[in-house]
Amino acid sequence: MGPYFNAYGVDGLSFAGLLDPADYSSVPNRDSIVVEGVGGTIPFFKAIMTAPNHPRGQWLLVKYSNGQKELYDVSGGECVFWSVGMPGDPCMLKNLTRLRPNVRKALAAELAAEWGPVLPRPPVTTSASDGAP
Repeated sequence: MGPYFNAYGVDGLSFAGLLDPADYSSVPNRDSIVVEGVGGTIPFFKAIMTAPNHPRGQWLLVKYSNGQKELYDVSGGECVFWSVGMPGDPCMLKNLTRLRPNVRKALAAELAAEWGPVLPRPPVTTSASDGAP
């Protein structure tokens, strides 16, 4: 794997500690990760999840190819131990896109710097030679 199109090489470190710092000690020298979804039953998306050591705190921003956005404050521990009224929202119950525009814009800029713009993927087509009806 790698080098990647964004010029980052392979560091060989697990990022599990970014997702669950309570259970994993392996934390690379990063404060966020980016994720890409290829679609299927949901539109193509790109997302950025920040770690507790990120300057803005622990967030998840998802940008879909259809223009929809989701922003969650995922601080507050694991969802299974969290209850409404506690700090954060690790269960991702409330989309904060409109309530926290400064966080959304900052994370969107960071996501674009890492992966570029979110573009729709062309639909998958099949031909008769593929065995499709």
